[in-house]
Amino acid sequence: MKIFKMILAVAVLFIGMSASNAQSTATAEVRANAYTTELTTLLVLTEDQIVKMEEINLGIAMKNDGIRSNTTFTAQQKADILQSNNAARLERYGYFLTAAQMQALQAHEAEMAANGQSNNL
Repeated sequence: MKIFKMILAVAVLFIGMSASNAQSTATAEVRANAYTTELTTLLVLTEDQIVKMEEINLGIAMKNDGIRSNTTFTAQQKADILQSNNAARLERYGYFLTAAQMQALQAHEAEMAANGQSNNL
């Protein structure tokens, strides 16, 4: 019985690691769409806002893919550029989100950061 529990624990760990790895290799389009869908529900976006957000998220996700795969940057340079891209994304959201939506978004992103999560764009 003890061996069975150990095998089950290893299997669960392996499956969890596989799922985590699958998320990190999702295409830019998949990540952008998933984050837009998440924010659509959270912020109750209008159709016009959804279109604008999807465009921004896809552009940032594609840009971030290029940075992540670039072997000429150091890890710190990549982190700095990705942080800059995130700041630009939030700034662009500010052009079409209401003040209440921006406040909710900032609270959501702060909560994600506090939990060690990122938006995966």
